[in-house]
Amino acid sequence: MEQRDRLQQALDACAERLDSLNRSYPELASPISQGAIEQWHQTKVSLGLNPGPSEDFESQEDNSDDSLYEARKLAIEMLESNGLEEVQDILHAEHTLTLNMPKLVQLIGNTAYRKALKKDGELMLHNAITYEQIANLWNDLERPAFGAPDWNSHSVSVLLS
Repeated sequence: MEQRDRLQQALDACAERLDSLNRSYPELASPISQGAIEQWHQTKVSLGLNPGPSEDFESQEDNSDDSLYEARKLAIEMLESNGLEEVQDILHAEHTLTLNMPKLVQLIGNTAYRKALKKDGELMLHNAITYEQIANLWNDLERPAFGAPDWNSHSVSVLLS
């Protein structure tokens, strides 16, 4: 089950990135690259997979009564002054919402997750912690890596550069 969640998260990240590139460089976007995003969303619906953070919450932003939207909004606000694990703990203790790290990442979305990782990683670099040490720590904390099963020094350096 966790492997399927990781695969879905990786595919969601690829689709999100492709969509971002299509929007940033419309003159380079082809009908194939534009259609790939829609095809991925349709495939997820037909397979009964959970919608990704961007498509699920962007369509619901106007509906502030939605509990998932409220949880997302709260979690992202808490990330401004707390780390990912602290947000997990607060959501559990104060809001009876128990999420493992991949589910928290799905809730907040890749953009907020990258921002939280960068903030955390930059603080560690400032304190003379190496990329390899950061990768090991993030793997121990079960923080999902982008496009790979685990963090390594190269993936951390790419994220933080």
